[in-house]
Amino acid sequence: MTSSRRAFVAGVSLAALGCGAGRERPFAFGYCPTVLQAQALVGATAGRWQRALGGGATATPFLAGPAVMEALRSGSLDAGFLGASAALGTFARRRGVVVLSGAASGGASLVARADLPIERPADVAGRAVSASQIGSMPDVALRSWLRRGGVTTRERGGDTLVAPLAQSEASRLLKRGELAAMWCQEPWPSRLVADGAVRAIDERELWEGRRYPSVLLVASTRALERRGRELERLVSLLGEETTELTSRPDVARASIAAALLAALGQRLAPGVLEEAWSRVDLTLDPQPTALEVLRRRMLELGYLPDRPLDGLLPAGGTA
Repeated sequence: MTSSRRAFVAGVSLAALGCGAGRERPFAFGYCPTVLQAQALVGATAGRWQRALGGGATATPFLAGPAVMEALRSGSLDAGFLGASAALGTFARRRGVVVLSGAASGGASLVARADLPIERPADVAGRAVSASQIGSMPDVALRSWLRRGGVTTRERGGDTLVAPLAQSEASRLLKRGELAAMWCQEPWPSRLVADGAVRAIDERELWEGRRYPSVLLVASTRALERRGRELERLVSLLGEETTELTSRPDVARASIAAALLAALGQRLAPGVLEEAWSRVDLTLDPQPTALEVLRRRMLELGYLPDRPLDGLLPAGGTA
């Protein structure tokens, strides 16, 4: 166990002192059934995590990270897996959440039509491109890339349209030629490439050391005070699942494929899943330095108030 890992577990263990009686419902956590959240996807779909947490613990799948964060804010969840940008947005505006651990790095790409060679932002200037919800990790990545490349989007007076579309809808428009490119998360990039699109940029190429926090495990501060023992166990389960999935890639792909089929009714082609899995790096490191870079990028885009990250990482320090 690394020193940073010990620090995070220790921080959650301290919170267990505040764990008391009078709980109105079982412990609850949320996640999105995607390749990027492989640990929760596999562990929760099999029911192992709920059994290990005990007390009738529940795991709820969500379609997107903002819904997970809203459930945390409302008190219906104690913890959840979501994109780093959603965690930063909530913390900067309202506080009320803390990061318990990292979960994944990487897993996003800019995918373009095969007839449009794209290497730099100027190559999409004046065209229509897409990312998912405004403020999502793909949205921040795309808009920051365009901004650093001197391309101005329509809402800022330019002629380049960034359309906030669900990845399924954007993929249809890309195939019909109505979009030049889309920034999306696995397995969508690998599925589109298998259908003839081109992976123009692997987002890891834009970060120092090819690492950035794409998924975090977050808890509400209320849960940190009241449900410390369960949170400590959840962090341990995440660590165990991460070790299992990273040490046995073939078994991991089979487990992910089975979990996706059970959760979503989707069966990915083996080649697509293998390619998607190769683009995701599971990690327990919340990467505070990269989180600060992400915060600054979101600040430049007008997505955040200018507040430091003090308190977001209760045991591991700040960026």
